[in-house]
Amino acid sequence: MVESQQLVNWAKCFLAVTLYAEGAGAKGVELLEDLIDEYIETVDEDKYHPFLESSYQQLGNMAFSLKNKDKALEAYRCLLKCRERIHPADSKELIRPLMQILRLSAANDDITEATEVGLKVNLLLIQHVNEIDNNLVMNSGNLEGAEK
Repeated sequence: MVESQQLVNWAKCFLAVTLYAEGAGAKGVELLEDLIDEYIETVDEDKYHPFLESSYQQLGNMAFSLKNKDKALEAYRCLLKCRERIHPADSKELIRPLMQILRLSAANDDITEATEVGLKVNLLLIQHVNEIDNNLVMNSGNLEGAEK
């Protein structure tokens, strides 16, 4: 993607967020969806390209606050796929979109998806807490050695 096109896309994203903030949320969401479609065309039809991560995040947040659960759910699912590619070893980057998917799945009475996602979130949270515990143990050991 050429640099000038990237600047145009950023301006469109800014306009979409501005429209949303000024009360024209549906128009802002539509503009952001068009921007995502244009991005997908420029990155060889790769719907989960890393360039799209922030756009999906913004679209999900906007659609969620406008009570458009289906559009928000779709955006958060795409965000999750992007983050799985960008941060494959960093589980904490996956927790927030998974939590949004869990909330929206439950609200849509999709018990199967809500249960599966809930289990995945719990496993990731346990993994993250274990990483924090390990870091604390490692750091406390280093401090004890430094005091001697």
